[in-house]
Amino acid sequence: MNLSAITLQQLVKELAPHVTRRLIRDAFLTRSNVLYLNLGDIGHLCCSAHPNRSYLQRSEPTDPPQEKQPTWVTHHLTQSGIVSVSHIPNERIIHFTLSRQDRLGKENQYTLICELIGRQANLILVDANTQKILGATRHTRAKADHIREVLPGRIYQSPNPQYGKTFRDLDPTALAQAFEENPTSPSQALQHAILGLDHLTAQELCHRLRCTGPLPAEAYPKLIHQIQAFLTSPPFVEGAVALSNDRNQLSLSPLQVTYTSPNETFDTLNAGITHLLAQETVHSSLKGQITNLEKDLNGKRINNQRKLERMADDLADAGRADEYERLGNLLLANLQHITAGAETITLTDIQSDQQIEVQIPLNPKRSPVDNANEYIKRSKKGRKGAPILQKRIDETHLQNKEIDHYLDRLPKIPDENSFGQLRTELEAHKLVKAPKPKQQKNQNRKRAPGEIHPRRYRTRDGWLVLVGRNNQENDKLTKGSAREDIFFHVHGCPGSHVILKQEGRAEKPPKNTMKEAASLAAYWSKARNSKLAPVSYTEIRYVNKPKGAPAGLVTIKNEKSIMVQPHEIRKEDET
Repeated sequence: MNLSAITLQQLVKELAPHVTRRLIRDAFLTRSNVLYLNLGDIGHLCCSAHPNRSYLQRSEPTDPPQEKQPTWVTHHLTQSGIVSVSHIPNERIIHFTLSRQDRLGKENQYTLICELIGRQANLILVDANTQKILGATRHTRAKADHIREVLPGRIYQSPNPQYGKTFRDLDPTALAQAFEENPTSPSQALQHAILGLDHLTAQELCHRLRCTGPLPAEAYPKLIHQIQAFLTSPPFVEGAVALSNDRNQLSLSPLQVTYTSPNETFDTLNAGITHLLAQETVHSSLKGQITNLEKDLNGKRINNQRKLERMADDLADAGRADEYERLGNLLLANLQHITAGAETITLTDIQSDQQIEVQIPLNPKRSPVDNANEYIKRSKKGRKGAPILQKRIDETHLQNKEIDHYLDRLPKIPDENSFGQLRTELEAHKLVKAPKPKQQKNQNRKRAPGEIHPRRYRTRDGWLVLVGRNNQENDKLTKGSAREDIFFHVHGCPGSHVILKQEGRAEKPPKNTMKEAASLAAYWSKARNSKLAPVSYTEIRYVNKPKGAPAGLVTIKNEKSIMVQPHEIRKEDET
């Protein structure tokens, strides 16, 4: 799903009241080039630069953050305020103006540029004053096909302009040329002539203006006037409509559509985007299953073709049964003339009318009698196997026709239910194997090497607390914890890493829970026998492992301290 310029124009109007003057409390990137901005009580703003799905949406995260976050996300976006959001006219580009105060109190201005342009989609953060790039989801270097570079430190340049002119600058000559180049597709002609015009809007224009092809030269000025009137004040709907194309894929439009009936309507563009993303997820899953099944069927067909070639050779060999019997009898009648170890022998065929001489290949490792019997055996096998081989060849040809039939049906499957029915048919015809049932996990299995098994405790309020058993396990425990989990460690002396698990809770842990976890951190440290011990704590997102540091050593930021008495709390298996 890629949104059009006119859709993004309306989306910005819809989002602006919700996101403007909001603080970005946290920001993170996922592996699929999706940026999530935590805006507090209104949830997250999702900016996707995925090549197949470039969009903007208010939604909660669906993918985990990538392991290492770039500094432009953690140091510049986090704790920035959104001053304004704007759409670049006729382009699929959105600008977020951001402001952030550094530690010295200086205000820094940034621009987050969302280039939602399909395969070349990118999210770029630039310094608003110098226009220098601070970071981007995709870095590109200057090449023959790339005029601009997107690299940290470079001056930001806008993407290459699309073909066509803005609708306000449209002239009769350019419009006439576009129609001459696309005489059978007026909507495509409009797309080529008008900058930023998408396919759905072009189709709606053609329908409303009754434009079916090239026009006389004198008609283009009037057509331009009608186009400008339409695009100056488009007939927007409240929300959005979803329309299906000739490939049964949904597209979103904010316009009142008259050339066809919408598949669905939505109160907001955000709701429409959410629906289309869900549909695309299902479609993508189905497409993947279809691709895998096509691969299996094509593999089966290739194997069948190889079998047919082998069986054709075997059938041709079986057709020589009479010849093999004649050669075997000829050898038996001339055993005394065959020298042991010979590779061939030439004998006169007394049964033929001309009594011709026949050269017979021999196996030098076998005796004359065995060579003769081998020819007799091959003749019997050929006579017996010929009808069986022919039957198998016919069956394999028939199976290939079945495979071709199913390969034709596969691309036309509309949903997963139909796919399941077709797969059942294929399994019944033994064209594909049924998937192996998933094995149940053995609860008493042995732990794999490197798997951690930290000590597990529960606070009085039911919060889970994990304690590392050694330095290696401390590293793995901390690294594998969620960003919002809380890290505890006794201050100033060696001890275990202690993690208080948030487990998806929206609320922060109570003070008593924090105190219990801190007491546990003091207990599993060298300060166990002290009356009171200082314990530092912070969220996992502020815990960092220095490069090359020994096992168990980490650095923390934004920490707070608490004085507690070291003691053990109840273990999880005692609850």
